[in-house]
Amino acid sequence: MVSENHVHHEAHKEHHEEHHHSARKCFLGKDKIWKIATIVSAIAFIVFLVLFLTAGRGTDNPNPVGTDDSCSITPNANLIGEQTVDFLSSNFPVTGIVLKSAVLERGLVNVTISVQGQDLNIFTSTDGEILFIPGGAPIYKTEYIAQKAAAEAEASKPIDVPKTAKPKAEFFVMSHCPYGTQIEKGLLPVVNLLKGKVDIQIKFVNYAMHGLTEVNEEINQYCIQQEYSDKYYDYLGCFLEDGNTSRCIEKEGFDTSVLEACYTQTDTDFNISGMYANKSTWKGDFPTFAIYDAENQLYGVAGSPSTVINGVLVKNMPRDSQGILDSICSAFTDSDKPSECNTELSTTTPGPGFGFDSTSSGTDASCS
Repeated sequence: MVSENHVHHEAHKEHHEEHHHSARKCFLGKDKIWKIATIVSAIAFIVFLVLFLTAGRGTDNPNPVGTDDSCSITPNANLIGEQTVDFLSSNFPVTGIVLKSAVLERGLVNVTISVQGQDLNIFTSTDGEILFIPGGAPIYKTEYIAQKAAAEAEASKPIDVPKTAKPKAEFFVMSHCPYGTQIEKGLLPVVNLLKGKVDIQIKFVNYAMHGLTEVNEEINQYCIQQEYSDKYYDYLGCFLEDGNTSRCIEKEGFDTSVLEACYTQTDTDFNISGMYANKSTWKGDFPTFAIYDAENQLYGVAGSPSTVINGVLVKNMPRDSQGILDSICSAFTDSDKPSECNTELSTTTPGPGFGFDSTSSGTDASCS
């Protein structure tokens, strides 16, 4: 078993940025309302919900907006409350949002919602178009929906991957990222099917989000690739069951002294321990993991998992075995595509995390 004593400091840090904005304006007046980036607001809303649920308490109300008596139109507060819940449920990865009440208050609609059994307040303009999220910038619903649709359309555009006689598929993961392990589980049947016909490689993102355990495991897997390359995917299949490194090293019969020596040399070559201990070298809140740093920068890898086929970063890479097979096989030149590409594999997406029993419908989450 690769020792965890090679690195001496464990660091876990959560970083939250809050932006406070307040405004005083009648939203039924004639003045033009200023515009603020809605994507930032979306992130702020999710962060707020996480903080709220963790703390188990509400948040102070924002400053009153639109207190001018000239705003005399009375809105249908309950309808606006229902529309607010529909908007939040449809556009944010938060489930179980329930409308508790909606009342006109100080020129705004005070919408009380319940999230996972806890109440919180969100204020909206009297036409329901603008949401004021505690701790974040206003969300302009129409603009947000348009930007989201444009982003989804851009992401769905086909990627122009060059065709080659022997495609190269590189999968960048973090060893303990649940979405990295998710795609690895979908990949294993493809590796076995296309063995020798495709250059498939597991590589690591150039920062580690899951602490010392992840740093050690990624060095361990790198060394298995170097010293026992023919048994790496056997080891990976074992590791994906429960994340038990020692059990899988013993199961595959690896010489621990060989792995220890490789670990020490790799740590020295890439200064992994040194950078872990020196936070000035970290990438944001997370320690740098430099083994594949050049490739990460070359391809623009931004999280786990990220897939590169024939040198092109593939957006929205499937995580089920059939989807992965089809994506790789589409990179063969027509005359070189093997018959194995016609094989039918599972179209079920594995669940995130360790274990092979769960399934998932989601393929867009990542550790980044």
